[in-house]
Amino acid sequence: GDVSGHGVESGLVMMMVQTGILSLVREDPDRTPAEVFRLVNGVLWQNVSRMRSSRYMTLNVIRLEEAGFTLAGKHQDVLVWRHGRGVEVVVNQGTWIGLTADAGPKAGDQFVPMAPGDLALFFTDGATEAQGRGGELYGEERLAAALARVADLPLHEALASLLAGIAGFRAGEQ
Repeated sequence: GDVSGHGVESGLVMMMVQTGILSLVREDPDRTPAEVFRLVNGVLWQNVSRMRSSRYMTLNVIRLEEAGFTLAGKHQDVLVWRHGRGVEVVVNQGTWIGLTADAGPKAGDQFVPMAPGDLALFFTDGATEAQGRGGELYGEERLAAALARVADLPLHEALASLLAGIAGFRAGEQ
């Protein structure tokens, strides 16, 4: 996830969300991602309102399962390398957390099947918004192409290569 804004207030929002998710999952590991999202959203909305703030957060709540993963919320799309078929973009169908008192029907579960050899890439805007020399953004399309090139490598090598590619594209400090 990613909190709107910077500073102490945004840090507090991140801590509230992390604490809420951890508490709910420890209490009942069988909760769906959508249930966790909706419950944390309600508490976050109340706390942020008391702070007289308008902070919100993009967030994917994810549960790994035997045949794939289930996610709820709305953050960056998920890139999935489908072995032998290329990269699929899984568009989040949810909502941001903390925007309204009741996330309700906008916070549903979305199941993404995975097969042996498939690889999911979760990322933040730090990857896609890295700027090159001419101000061009690295972008999701370039990230998907990079994932396709490294998908058959061992995971630690694939990750190192993805990060090196973004760093090599980036001009200056970010």
